[in-house]
Amino acid sequence: MTFIVVVSVLFLLENGFYHGQKELQLDKVQNAGTFENAIRAFNSMYRMPVGKESWDHTPEFAARPAQFQNILSEEVEESHEILLGADALDHETALCDWLGDLMVYCASEALKYDAFPDLIFAPGRDVLDPLIAGLSEVAQKKAGQDLAMIVRVVDDHARRHLDETSTDPRHLPIAITEVAVAGFAALARGFDGFDYWAILNIIMESNFSKLGADGKPIYDERGKVLKGPGYWKPEPAIRQYLSQLKRSDS
Repeated sequence: MTFIVVVSVLFLLENGFYHGQKELQLDKVQNAGTFENAIRAFNSMYRMPVGKESWDHTPEFAARPAQFQNILSEEVEESHEILLGADALDHETALCDWLGDLMVYCASEALKYDAFPDLIFAPGRDVLDPLIAGLSEVAQKKAGQDLAMIVRVVDDHARRHLDETSTDPRHLPIAITEVAVAGFAALARGFDGFDYWAILNIIMESNFSKLGADGKPIYDERGKVLKGPGYWKPEPAIRQYLSQLKRSDS
């Protein structure tokens, strides 16, 4: 699997899937439209396909669904790290980062198949309803006390989709996005004014900070993207954002 991924990355680099050589600026993520713009810039900056026609004639097109499933499986596995922090705010920060990363991975993948318009940014009822139904009236207003349930339900639904057999490469990005949005919706019940677009904006800004000092992506000899000298982790900014919100139970 590693060999296939490396070969695919090198192929994309050699065949010019980098759309535009000038320095890309990230629009502030405020809604689905600005998120799509940011993902387009993200894919272009890291020389990933933007649109199906740019690569559907390549061998990598057929191999990509299995590769993405493997990548997403690794990302879902990180769920067990969410509740390892020192306090509730650490846990909430980790949950936001995890859900946001899932959405970014899925949006980037969907864009490769012209499927971004198919992504649903409203919480899926089949995920959200069990979350809400499982919480008492008091607990619904204290998200920090119910993170374990949110993580468990989102993780369970994500794994179900990963285990499904589908020949449609759009299936996983669409399904997992809806699951992640439901997780954000459940978490939002513990805060006044929570906006997951703000979380995605922080994560996208962090992703763009991986560039080198010259404003261009950095790769190792295998074609793997490396973090530049100006890279910053999103967690501190996410934590600060959450700490400034008023909690629903306060």
